[in-house]
Amino acid sequence: PYAQQQPWRFSSKYVDSEVETRGCLSYYGYRHYSPELGRWLSRDPIGERGGVNLYGMVGNDAVNRRDYLGLTDKDCCCTVTIVVELPGDDPGKLNQKGMSGHSGQGIDDDFYDYGPQPGQGASMGGSTGRPWWDQMGPNNTDGDRDLDDVRDDEYPKHNQPIWEISFEVPKEKCDALRKYWVDLYKDPGNYRFYGTQCTTAVCRGLRESDISKIRAMKPSTLLEKAKREKHQCGPKKGQAAEVRQVQR
Repeated sequence: PYAQQQPWRFSSKYVDSEVETRGCLSYYGYRHYSPELGRWLSRDPIGERGGVNLYGMVGNDAVNRRDYLGLTDKDCCCTVTIVVELPGDDPGKLNQKGMSGHSGQGIDDDFYDYGPQPGQGASMGGSTGRPWWDQMGPNNTDGDRDLDDVRDDEYPKHNQPIWEISFEVPKEKCDALRKYWVDLYKDPGNYRFYGTQCTTAVCRGLRESDISKIRAMKPSTLLEKAKREKHQCGPKKGQAAEVRQVQR
């Protein structure tokens, strides 16, 4: 009785008193939803273009997805991609130590990474850090270059193996990770080979955004640890991350 005085209930949606006798139906603006049945009571307005299940709500994954109008599901996840370029066959000291190569980070379509000033990558004294593959000019503070740009423009320039490890994480973690990179671009600090460099910058971002506890200095170490990551949300939650060698 008292509950009926409050019409805003399940999922903060309005409970239509005219149809409440049919099972406490929530009104989403375009369709009524039955929490008891876990489905819509009417067909998808766009028919099979929205999927073969015309009455299903957000792919039966209401924990990780949302549909605030009753028209489409909105994924609450985003994709994190760890990009690793392994050392090549160059006999130089950096390759011998496994410290050559590069590491970067994709967040959905965006790409971020960290590097030294040109020609100062091996300097023990360090240099002012800056975006590396993710540079559209002398100083890119906006992260303008997206992941596909890097794939198309940067990967072919390198004769070393490149791997991508991708997995889904909650959107709020991606927001925190993106903020980490934007803040780093604004205040890049000092690039040091055995301090803040491309691989340690990627790992630090993952830790600060509570995505992973990975720690690594070498790209090869990052690759091996990243392969153990799992999808943290969405329909693949709990499954192993997608690992691809995109260049040999």
